[in-house]
Amino acid sequence: MRRAVLFVILCIVLLSVSCNQYHSEQAQKLYRQGVEMEERHIPDSAIILYHQALKQLDKAPNDTLKGDIYNRLGDLLLDHNLYETACDSYQQAVVVSQGLDDKSNLSHAYRGLGKYHFLYKDRDSVLFYFENRSNSSTRSRTRRNNRRSTTTWPAPTNSKATSIKP
Repeated sequence: MRRAVLFVILCIVLLSVSCNQYHSEQAQKLYRQGVEMEERHIPDSAIILYHQALKQLDKAPNDTLKGDIYNRLGDLLLDHNLYETACDSYQQAVVVSQGLDDKSNLSHAYRGLGKYHFLYKDRDSVLFYFENRSNSSTRSRTRRNNRRSTTTWPAPTNSKATSIKP
């Protein structure tokens, strides 16, 4: 009896893992097709494919891909003057990307929000988003640099002093 219960539980776990992988792969395919439609200058099809990819990702957690899609969708919508929808997409990218170790999606989302405020709404808010972008990309670079070797190279020396005349 115990073995049968353990076997059923194991089958359910394996099935759920394979379903998550299937949905993640489907989302990646839809995302690539959306990028291709965008490159062919067919934005309406790209938007539909991006939304279908996001629906697939509701069934399988892949926050990196989700952040990429939201950012790509925001860029596309912003390019076609759909400002409010683009802002929503960038805000979703911020929410999804905040928990990731790689902050490039978060940086991209803040840059998009800055562009939105610059182009449409409130130019005083632009600085806030660009500063957030700068801070998140600086944290990401600092983490990458800490992981690399700490080899230091001597600074170049110049024995002649140069002066710049106005």
